[in-house]
Amino acid sequence: MRLKTKLVLSITALMFAIVLLLSSLYVGELLRQRIEQTAATNDVLAHEVMLMTRQAVEAGLRTHPPVDKTDVALRAWVTDVLRSQTALSDVMNAIVRYSPTVQDVSVTDAYGMTLLSTDPDALNQRAPFRTSLSTVENGGMAFQTHEVFGKPRVLDIAQSLELSGRPFLIVHVGVRSTFLKNSYAPWLRAAILFALLAGLASVVAAGVMANSVLLPIEQIGARLESLTLPPSDESARKLETGSGTDAMVRVTRSLERLGEQMRTQEAGYTALQSNLNQMLDTLRDGVLLFTADRRAVMVSDAVANFLGEPPDGGDPLKDLVGRRLEEIFAPDSVLGRAVLAAFAEGGQVSAEELTLETGRQVQFSLDRIDGGLDGGGEMGTLLTLRDMESAAQLGQELEVSRRLAAIGRLTAGVGHEVKNPINAMVVHLELLRGKLRRAGLRRSAERSGTWIFWRARCRGWTEWCRRWRTFRGRWSCICERKI
Repeated sequence: MRLKTKLVLSITALMFAIVLLLSSLYVGELLRQRIEQTAATNDVLAHEVMLMTRQAVEAGLRTHPPVDKTDVALRAWVTDVLRSQTALSDVMNAIVRYSPTVQDVSVTDAYGMTLLSTDPDALNQRAPFRTSLSTVENGGMAFQTHEVFGKPRVLDIAQSLELSGRPFLIVHVGVRSTFLKNSYAPWLRAAILFALLAGLASVVAAGVMANSVLLPIEQIGARLESLTLPPSDESARKLETGSGTDAMVRVTRSLERLGEQMRTQEAGYTALQSNLNQMLDTLRDGVLLFTADRRAVMVSDAVANFLGEPPDGGDPLKDLVGRRLEEIFAPDSVLGRAVLAAFAEGGQVSAEELTLETGRQVQFSLDRIDGGLDGGGEMGTLLTLRDMESAAQLGQELEVSRRLAAIGRLTAGVGHEVKNPINAMVVHLELLRGKLRRAGLRRSAERSGTWIFWRARCRGWTEWCRRWRTFRGRWSCICERKI
């Protein structure tokens, strides 16, 4: 599922839940207000009936008071009085006829027996139990909804006429829940319609919010693609920006490519830094690179040969990287004053020579590094320190080496020219010695007179070999070629 679809569904569900909650609260509040209005209106009617009942009882007491004071006789007398009052019956019937929610109106005694009612079948009968409308009014929204929109029932509004501190007559106004539901139906339909419209509006708002939320992500993805994809790779760019590719997937791929490129560049930078450190370690010149705020970011090991005691008396090579210019060069030294003055002037310094306190000749150069053609300002400063004595000594060593190399070349040439005639002389002397030796052996053998001849194959030729005993007692041989 695409990210946009997920956002639309989640925002829609969230807004629908909010709308449903607000609609429920709205409907519940309207229901509570309507129940309160109904209870207040019918309570006024119950008070009116109670007032007329009291007037009827008082009028009966004045005209023909009861003779017997027993409960049964008193109850019969009250019943006759109430039923004889046609005005009371007319008012009760008018309430039932014109009130949209009242089902019946009745008057009962303290024991619940119906003395007067708009329902003829209820006369002289015990009044049924009914849930009080005030209980529904003070209940929760769920209870009110169950009582009004649940199973049809009659709710009761009661007003009592007390005698000697105890209830004597009770007026009951029955409110039918079906009538309440029918009276609430118009505004209930309006509330439901409002909830549906709010749900549709939430879907539209979810789409708009999803687009607005994804727009920065898409812009970030396009920017990352322009950084990670080469302009010449149009096929990969079209594949990434296709309609079926999710924005978050595109951003993830771009971040992976960017991370791979950063790792590759980091490896290259690490190798370059290693080579640069090796170069700086082999340099005899001191090299320092400062940022625009005069903090050292690169220091070669040869800088320690030019620094005296640091201002804080610590190690000259300790934590030079990251320290400010004033912390590296002491202002009371010749080199420190010259370097600080050159930085303060803000110009270029080319091969300026100084004589240190120790008598050493030092040459320093100051090169400013600009930010480029776009006016980025000064990026940093490169400070180069060179020991003139070391440079002169190095020049002398190079001159000696050059001369030794020239002598070596001359010696090699002379030796080559002398060796050739000596080799020729050695060869001729060896030949001469061989001839002289053979001649001496021949004469010695002839004087001894002892010859032995045999045939042998020597050097591929058939030769006569003679062996004789020399005067020294050893055997020698001479091979002569037979022709």
